[in-house]
Amino acid sequence: MERHAGYLVTLDRDIRGEDAEEILAAIKMIKFVAKVEPVEGDMVLESITEHRVNRKWQDALLRTMEHVTKRADDPLAPRGL
Repeated sequence: MERHAGYLVTLDRDIRGEDAEEILAAIKMIKFVAKVEPVEGDMVLESITEHRVNRKWQDALLRTMEHVTKRADDPLAPRGL
């Protein structure tokens, strides 16, 4: 069985340090969290950018699928392309 030593959490945008206090406090409250420290934007910029882009694509795909599903359930929606 795989064991996890930690997690990297990517924020959807950069935030100022003073605005992050509530977020850091909330993460510290999670069971088994030993340490929480911010990562400055430049340290892992490429990885964070990739995560943000992937998240935007996933959100857009989900919205599209929800729209398609709603239309499929609508008996008055036009059929075909």
